[in-house]
Amino acid sequence: MVIRPGLLVLDRLRDSGLPRHNVALNLAVGRRGMGASLNANWNGPARVRLDAAVGATEFRYPSWAQFNLGLFVEPER
Repeated sequence: MVIRPGLLVLDRLRDSGLPRHNVALNLAVGRRGMGASLNANWNGPARVRLDAAVGATEFRYPSWAQFNLGLFVEPER
């Protein structure tokens, strides 16, 4: 992909910036009108390589994890 003339070429097919590994976890528990849910996502490292006639530039992104905790209550119960 060429963004504009004079900038490096972005090869989205080879090193697209998408991680090779991804893990997702969803867990929900509840009893008598109250409960909790936990969502977790983990992505492995990724990289983007820009090729140019002179040389190549590579950007590396570290792996990351995200956790979400939710609580719920139903007052009627």
